[in-house]
Amino acid sequence: MIVEEGHGLHVINGRPLYIQQGDVFYVQPGDVHYYDELGTLKLINVLINPAVAFRYLQQMEGLLQQLSAQRAACYGWLALDTRGQWWLRDAQAQACGAFTSGIEGAKGHVLRHEKLAEFIGRNYLTESDGRWYFQNGPQRVYVELESAPWIWRLRCAEHGLQLHSHTGQELAAEQVQQVLLDEQGRLFLALPQGLGMVHSLDMLDAANALEGGVLPEVQEVDSASLPLKFGFVPSPKADQV
Repeated sequence: MIVEEGHGLHVINGRPLYIQQGDVFYVQPGDVHYYDELGTLKLINVLINPAVAFRYLQQMEGLLQQLSAQRAACYGWLALDTRGQWWLRDAQAQACGAFTSGIEGAKGHVLRHEKLAEFIGRNYLTESDGRWYFQNGPQRVYVELESAPWIWRLRCAEHGLQLHSHTGQELAAEQVQQVLLDEQGRLFLALPQGLGMVHSLDMLDAANALEGGVLPEVQEVDSASLPLKFGFVPSPKADQV
């Protein structure tokens, strides 16, 4: 199968996989598969009858090995914004410009599919060089970061500060190592998991936590210095490998 246009969610043998324009995948006899989220997906199906000689592609086994997703990587197609939302960026969106360029159409489409967002969140990881990615089966889909690798949600209640990430991971306030305020008035919390920006809707709760001494004292920082200081790559590229 060849993804000619768009993107969607392909479930094969119970495992969901995000697929997008340009992907080629091979469904073997006995595989159970279906599409849970079609989006703008347009597919080309190549059906191979094992009882009939397949003459259209020579040396099929060698070709399939070359197309193996074991070494595949994807850049520019997935992004994380300052509100903790995932964005899908097809070829048209990428052609408009960078995710953070502000150019109309460059951000792509916000992901509304809850199951796919949860799947991405469960498989959101980082490499030692600071590139964050979504492990999509054997494929790594590298993530464009609008501000930081994490977006923190805070709630300051009577029994203490509740803190969780945009992926739903619950954290303890005691884990916060630094509190940083940049020139744009954005608040960042550094934890062992990495650097994250406080969601704009939770700034009042953050202020109450700071006044109550629940969080460390605020330090001013230049936002341009954050990637180097905290070891993350805002826009991973293939040539960074």
